[in-house]
Amino acid sequence: MDSLNEYSYSIAFSASAALVTRCITHPLDTLKTILQADASSSASTHCRHRPSLIQTASSILRTEGIRALYRGISVSVAFSVPAMSTYLTSYDVMKATLGHWLPGGEESALVHGASAVVAEGLSGLFWTPMEVLKNRLQTNRSQGMDRGLSDIKKTANLAASVYRAEGLRGFYKGYLLSLGVFVPYTVTFFLTYEQLKMMAIARTPSRSQQELPFYAFLLSSACSGAVAGAISNALDVVKTRVQINTSSSTQGTVSALGVMQHMWQNEGGLRAFTKGMVARVVWVVPSVAISMTIYESLKGWRKRIIAH
Repeated sequence: MDSLNEYSYSIAFSASAALVTRCITHPLDTLKTILQADASSSASTHCRHRPSLIQTASSILRTEGIRALYRGISVSVAFSVPAMSTYLTSYDVMKATLGHWLPGGEESALVHGASAVVAEGLSGLFWTPMEVLKNRLQTNRSQGMDRGLSDIKKTANLAASVYRAEGLRGFYKGYLLSLGVFVPYTVTFFLTYEQLKMMAIARTPSRSQQELPFYAFLLSSACSGAVAGAISNALDVVKTRVQINTSSSTQGTVSALGVMQHMWQNEGGLRAFTKGMVARVVWVVPSVAISMTIYESLKGWRKRIIAH
């Protein structure tokens, strides 16, 4: 019963972290998605026509206004709260469980990696439909008949359209590809994050993990997010293209292999897979820094309350 009670607090803390993080960082996510979905850069034009993060932001603000950066915020908040709760709580549950079974306990890299895989697999059931709807809303810059509608109404219209055309499977387009992107991302993130936390504890032996200052969580998560975000960008570009069904002139190409082949041949080879990398890192770093700092700080506060 005590464990169940603690996990309920974990769910509440992670939900709070998700809500705050998504509201703050959603504009960066919109810019990242637009840059990744851009199929205009070809092998013949090289990189001089590739828009930068600042250029894209300036163009959107000038032509569409700041509200355009918040396209898809409704579905993002609705799904990211249960997704983040599942993600962080299941990671902690698996970490504690596997720590009893595997050598090295909860500080083992094997435990961290295995827990991250489970956390990503379960939370992906929420992340994937969010990404399918959010990505399409974020990249729809000529909104036609939807112009003037609220974000919630646009989301509802899009969800109905996806269901009519593809059924429930349409909301899970790219689920396996998402795991291919985010399992390496999550494993890299948590392996790096846990190591950095242990280094912080080693520098202050009198502190336990829950007693670390907030900036230790902030710096550890930011550095880990930068590394994980950069190395997983290539597949994230492919995932985004598959989920929004964008493949430049070859409109019927929606398989991951087809998208990769088209990008390689028509968008500058290897450089095509670096699209949006800066934007992705710029989005990931504050996202994980805010969410993990809030989550870890609230857990630490809870531990101190119990101790007293």
